[in-house]
Amino acid sequence: MGVDYDLVIGGGSLAGRYAAAAAATMRARVALVEPRPAEDDAYFLGQVWLQAWQQVGQVQTHRYQAGLLGLPAPHLDEDPLTVLNWSQTMAWSQAIAAQTLAPLSRDRLAQLGVDVVPEAGQFQRRPQLRLLTNTRSLTARAYLLAPASQAIVPAIAGLQTVGYLTPVTLGQRVTQLPPQIAIVGDHPSGVVLAQALNRLGVAVTLVTADPYLLVQTDPDIALGVQAQLEAEGVEVLTQTRVTQVRQMGSQIQVELGRPALAGGIQAAVSVDAIVVAAGWQLDWRDLNVESLGLKQDRGQLRLNRHLQTSHPQIYGCHQTDSEEALRQYVRVALCNALFWPWRRTPTQAVPQLILTQPEVASIGLLPAQAYRRYGQDQVWVLQQSFATIAAAQVRASTSGFCKLVVHRNGKLLGAHLVGPGATSLIAPIVLALRQGLKVSALAQGTPSLPADLTIPGVALAAVVSQTAAQWQAQRLQHSSFWQNVLESFFGWRRS
Repeated sequence: MGVDYDLVIGGGSLAGRYAAAAAATMRARVALVEPRPAEDDAYFLGQVWLQAWQQVGQVQTHRYQAGLLGLPAPHLDEDPLTVLNWSQTMAWSQAIAAQTLAPLSRDRLAQLGVDVVPEAGQFQRRPQLRLLTNTRSLTARAYLLAPASQAIVPAIAGLQTVGYLTPVTLGQRVTQLPPQIAIVGDHPSGVVLAQALNRLGVAVTLVTADPYLLVQTDPDIALGVQAQLEAEGVEVLTQTRVTQVRQMGSQIQVELGRPALAGGIQAAVSVDAIVVAAGWQLDWRDLNVESLGLKQDRGQLRLNRHLQTSHPQIYGCHQTDSEEALRQYVRVALCNALFWPWRRTPTQAVPQLILTQPEVASIGLLPAQAYRRYGQDQVWVLQQSFATIAAAQVRASTSGFCKLVVHRNGKLLGAHLVGPGATSLIAPIVLALRQGLKVSALAQGTPSLPADLTIPGVALAAVVSQTAAQWQAQRLQHSSFWQNVLESFFGWRRS
């Protein structure tokens, strides 16, 4: 039986727009079923708005640092919240989101040849697999599921009653930032949000059940970021669970428990609003995937290495906080759906980028993981502080470092950076890891010349090459043979 399209996409997300544009470029006949515009996707808005708010918070911080540079500074008793025009900040944030997605707008997709169907669609199995909308019956050789995301909401007693916020609804519903906010969740977005709101004048309490913030990153980096937030005024409560929330007059009482500690300490904080920052997950409900019997894991569709569901005609994309990883997944899913399912999801590590101040970037093995895999005597950890880089001194951002995890034979195993521009500086390291280059290749990177100071990114990149250059010194230090050879050589030269 014939079909109408090569690919039908159940969309509503950034991934759906990427896939539709890429498939149309390959001359495939594509339909994009999008019940809600991708511009309203919670994941997309959360990522863009958090970056925008962090930028506003950074500018506010620079205002108070102006006096150190000989520039007029605001009065110390000034309340930042009274200065901030949150409505104008949100208008700017929304404009950034619109401009970001403009190249993938519905009109642009239509020009590329994509059949955009702005309706909800549900799968029907018989007499032929199809996606039904109010006005269309769409059949295809393959289907790609790329629905919108929704915020993950933890099960906390009273949370639904008090009216919690998420990073997205904070921007959509709030016209003026409240003076006190509690942020609950262990997702990196909560850390970024806490720092941004604190810099804008909000008293922030950040609650996590983990022993410290950002537990998926290098412990030295995670504890450094936590110390930075606490130094700026964020109250960080670790090893703490929210047991219940309740409305107490105009405020919300957040009851806390710390069962990880002896005896279990109970406490409570009162705030004006509570924000849930536990991440996002894809929302499959509107597509009626249950009727197809697709296998699921904890509410999410099970995908194999080819990004196939348990139905061979239906593909999906993993939820990820990295736009680069998202594009990789889309490319794999498209190739397999349009041609033949032979491509697999990449096994190479995907960089983790966290836009706190200082920025965090991480890829590959952590030192502890490398020690377990190769043995402690086979792994060297090279580290260099940003304090040695003039560009970091100029920016007054020296509390960071570059850490490279290296096998003693020179193989690069992982890289972990915290500092100014870290999310950009990790790009050549990612390339080196994927190409299987040795750490000596990074040591030959950007030369640290005085002229480089005119290009901030180039000047900061010296921290990577300086860190990598330590491998040669470590190699010599661990080799008594070469130490003796060099000592004999220079002794002979002197004589």
